[in-house]
Amino acid sequence: MKALIQHHEATQDARIVRELLRSLQRLDERSLAEWARFRWADLVASIHLLHVQLVRIGF
Repeated sequence: MKALIQHHEATQDARIVRELLRSLQRLDERSLAEWARFRWADLVASIHLLHVQLVRIGF
């Protein structure tokens, strides 16, 4: 996610936002498993960066 957000910062590619939002919506369906459980802090940081980007573009 972090790489996609950084890509969006550089390119303003709207497809990135759609995909990230879709991924976040799926968290209820597919919880974090195995190694992802230990990377939850990275996910939170990515969600924050996404929020900042969405506010910046007026989403």
